[in-house]
Amino acid sequence: LPGTDDSTRRVLYKVYGVMNKVQAVSAVGFSTFAVVHGLQIVSGVFGAEAADHTLLLTRPFYQDEHMEGLMVTGSLVCHVASGLIKNAIQAKVQVSSEKTKTTHYHGPAGVVLVPLVLVHYYLVRGIPLRWMGDSAFVDFSIVAWGLQNRPVLTWSLHTLLL
Repeated sequence: LPGTDDSTRRVLYKVYGVMNKVQAVSAVGFSTFAVVHGLQIVSGVFGAEAADHTLLLTRPFYQDEHMEGLMVTGSLVCHVASGLIKNAIQAKVQVSSEKTKTTHYHGPAGVVLVPLVLVHYYLVRGIPLRWMGDSAFVDFSIVAWGLQNRPVLTWSLHTLLL
């Protein structure tokens, strides 16, 4: 790259490598949450009571004072931030990164999913916190309400999140 010396190029390659590791570790954190949260949703096949029971059993794994910020919010923020840094480095220096069919859609999927996750978080955590003072009690009745009163929004949001 014209105007970029070798030492700058080496630093950028090292930063790029670190960002790869940050993305991998953060993906493990968020994926762990997604699997636990997914168990709650899958148990809904057996009815709302089963889903609520699974929710109560699995919620302590990720929704406490420290784990939620680390496993959910922290891993999501780290994953997105490291991806943005990698994109900036790729724009500055030609970094060879092979795109497979899977990784080709990784960035665009994130562009769609991050706003959807924020909307989901606002609906199931933000609104109850604002109107009822707490969101720790939220169960699947909030999803049931959405399906009854805002079916297009609720089905669309949850389908896209899946």
